[in-house]
Amino acid sequence: MKIKIIKPCEVEVSVGSDAEGEPIFEAETFNVGEVFEVDVGGFAYYFKEKDFCPRKDYAVFEFGDGSAGMFSAETFEIIEGGEEFEAAWEEFKE
Repeated sequence: MKIKIIKPCEVEVSVGSDAEGEPIFEAETFNVGEVFEVDVGGFAYYFKEKDFCPRKDYAVFEFGDGSAGMFSAETFEIIEGGEEFEAAWEEFKE
């Protein structure tokens, strides 16, 4: 699917892992108008009434180079492949 950045943001992007398998993060700036081909890797959770609940408004996007970052819904719009996003959400929230 394709997303377009509609609000400038800085995102901690997982760019690999260290020798112990722990993720390595780098802050990356995304600017208005940039377009990316991504896959949905998951969604965030929040704690509600003694349980964790999925959040559709924070999606983890995986890029073609293997890196991944969590984006707030207010920072992007889906310009192609909205059905992929909805299918990932339906699978994730179960």
